[in-house]
Amino acid sequence: MPCCRGCDRINRRESDCALYVYRMIADAIQSTRDAVARGAGAGAAAARAHVPAGPRFGRLSRFFGRMGMARTTGLLTLGAVVIAEAMHMALAAVRGVTINRGMTIEIAIVATGVALPFIIYAQHVIRKLGGARRAEMMVAQRLALALGEAEQANRSKSDFLANMSHELRTPLNAVIGFSEVIRDQHFGAVANPRYVEYAGDINDSAQHLLSIIDDVLDLSRIQAGHASAQVASEFAVADVLAASARMIRPLVERERLSLTVADCPRTLRLLAPERLVRQALLNVMGNAAKFTPAGGRIAVGVALRDGGCELTVADTGVGMSPAQIVTAMEPFGRVENPLSARHPGTGLGLPLARAMIELQGGTLHIESEPARGTTVFLRFPAARVLHAVFDPPAT
Repeated sequence: MPCCRGCDRINRRESDCALYVYRMIADAIQSTRDAVARGAGAGAAAARAHVPAGPRFGRLSRFFGRMGMARTTGLLTLGAVVIAEAMHMALAAVRGVTINRGMTIEIAIVATGVALPFIIYAQHVIRKLGGARRAEMMVAQRLALALGEAEQANRSKSDFLANMSHELRTPLNAVIGFSEVIRDQHFGAVANPRYVEYAGDINDSAQHLLSIIDDVLDLSRIQAGHASAQVASEFAVADVLAASARMIRPLVERERLSLTVADCPRTLRLLAPERLVRQALLNVMGNAAKFTPAGGRIAVGVALRDGGCELTVADTGVGMSPAQIVTAMEPFGRVENPLSARHPGTGLGLPLARAMIELQGGTLHIESEPARGTTVFLRFPAARVLHAVFDPPAT
């Protein structure tokens, strides 16, 4: 029972919102299923159009195909005997030798004994090759069908996420904006301070949810190949390091950690989408800050390796075992450790960072030991490095 009419209205609104979201998700899932069904039909048509119906050896192959193996063997053996007799008769005529009946029988026996094993073996091999060709055609058709289904499902997933992004971002932005107004008391003091505290909690939760949505959408774009359309620009690595350090500094100070960033010459520049590189570095630095106990250290370094650029983020945190590293690199994979309960998340930070680095032709590698810390290496190929000349140190 609602305690008042206001609570009753709130409950009805929440029910209406839940029903609306449920209907929206159900419609999107149904449209995804319909699209996959259409893609399956299209994939099958493509398979029928591109996969050849079978080997074509002309009328002779069709003629032998309609005959059984025994008849075909007999006919081919008879043909070999006839050809052998004709050749011997031609040679005898050239030499002026007369071929009697006995010689003719001997030639027929020899030709049959020589040709028959080869004819039987050749037919056996041809039939096996025909079966393998038919199996190959079936596999090709299934692969074409599966490819069409996968492509259509991927497009449907991207469309679904794009629609959900619009539907969720709009109310979330309103929640964030109005909660900030109440929390900061822009239009006057709030009589009950607990309302201010609740508004701050609402704002923090909405910001967290918005960041999760952004991570999911970024990973979806990269997996769908849409993120590759971002324009690469030339930028100084030192600027990215400095900006990342400024953005992560509040978290580092709140966790009572020390952060050091290596000096990087401004002559070291990269050609890549700067936002993706900065976001990947921030994800790695954020993980280091979250899973390093108070009093620990985080060090960010830069170096040149084989003409490429290598960024490193080393911490003295809880570390990971090899099995935990594999889990951490999987989308939505979360490693359980003494600090994981303090920092809720979706497990998309490292997979998203790796996808962003690999999009530039680079690699992300992790070295870690439990209770000894973790070092993450972000390597960019030489093709992405510009003006890689280190300035001499000041004297």
